[in-house]
Amino acid sequence: MRSAEIDCLTNGAPHAPEARSLHEFLRCLAGHAEYDFVRCYVAFDLYNKTKKMQEGDFEIADFRRCLRECTDTARTLARNQSAHRDFLARDGGGGAGEGGVEARTRLLYGALFEDFDERDYYDASCSILQQRLAVNGVAIASGAAALDDGCGGGRFTLALRQMGCRVVHGVDLSRANIETALRRRDARQIDGVHYHVASVLELPFRAACFDFVFCNGVLHHTRAPIETGLREIHRVLRPGGELFLALMEKPGGVLFDAIELLREGMKDVPLDFAMAALRMLGLRGFRLYSLLDHVMVPINLRSTPQEVEAAIEGAGFRGHRRLLRGLATDRIEKLHRLGGKDPDAIWKYGVGENKYLCVK
Repeated sequence: MRSAEIDCLTNGAPHAPEARSLHEFLRCLAGHAEYDFVRCYVAFDLYNKTKKMQEGDFEIADFRRCLRECTDTARTLARNQSAHRDFLARDGGGGAGEGGVEARTRLLYGALFEDFDERDYYDASCSILQQRLAVNGVAIASGAAALDDGCGGGRFTLALRQMGCRVVHGVDLSRANIETALRRRDARQIDGVHYHVASVLELPFRAACFDFVFCNGVLHHTRAPIETGLREIHRVLRPGGELFLALMEKPGGVLFDAIELLREGMKDVPLDFAMAALRMLGLRGFRLYSLLDHVMVPINLRSTPQEVEAAIEGAGFRGHRRLLRGLATDRIEKLHRLGGKDPDAIWKYGVGENKYLCVK
């Protein structure tokens, strides 16, 4: 796992003292497998509190208090557990860093996508995509040939078909994800959808064969520069074809400050242990995916809008626009509604989600 880039420790954020205190304590637990549950609980606690906070109205003082509370909880749990160290097993059962980047990424997402419930998989995914495109004035041409580039478990692949695409291909590096996607497709007998085990860096398609490519939260998890994946998308798009691109942003506000603190804290916790602990705490399906998606994936690259736009242009796209609206809970929508009136907006929401419509 790449070392975390914890923006708030170096960029003058007002919550830096509290973030540093938590960071230093989690570092003290590193390498001590008997405290893996403590670290998992902190991830559960901080991520969910931060997610709820940034979906509503809050002040930076609220996040500072949240960090203090999570640090106090971690210290209490660790102290209580220390009283029984003579009873505790200290082997971690395998490290989170075993295997290569691609192998660990396949393992993570193969496990996360398989247990989405019916609503989140079929209905919510289509509704969310339709709303995000509509509020930004993006329309996919009826009858388009589409590619879901890095399809995971296939939920947005099926959404694209529901939205009127004639045929949709989904590709993913994980065979387990493709098996999940095929099972979900066949459970509802959906035609016009095809899946392939393949890398987004080497797509198994001839040039200029798609009208629309959907690449949602994928290229920032690959071993190659973002521009490499964009060049491959550019190759398979027809002239005039469009790409919907979503990449993680930098700076990312309190949510990504929390995520990067937790990445550092969880980096040597075994995946199977983390999933078991978080499921025991009650997380399932999308909620479990939402937390571990960024916290435990080996590569979690974040980019400024300027870096994303340079990569888009470098890959050969003739035009692009950043999508500046979203759902009510999206950070980009929060920034739109604030309209520059909150001096703490950059600390709260960063620059908002990096979502783009690009044209070949």
